[in-house]
Amino acid sequence: MCRQHDESGVSGDGVVIEGVNFATGHTVIHWLTPAPRGSIAFFDAFDDFLKIHIKPHPTNKTIITFEDGEQAIYDGG
Repeated sequence: MCRQHDESGVSGDGVVIEGVNFATGHTVIHWLTPAPRGSIAFFDAFDDFLKIHIKPHPTNKTIITFEDGEQAIYDGG
């Protein structure tokens, strides 16, 4: 996940998360900040992650890039 802006000023901009979606629907993310370890978070569904960390912050202009190269851009539009 790449944030083009960080309205909170907490995790910064650029690539700040890597993660995985499992076949069960569960999502695990690894915050890359604060370095060197960051932290791990678990969600019951990818949409739960979006509702908490992405959709409330449209000014971050977040880009999620999936393994197949597909990108989802969340900019409030």
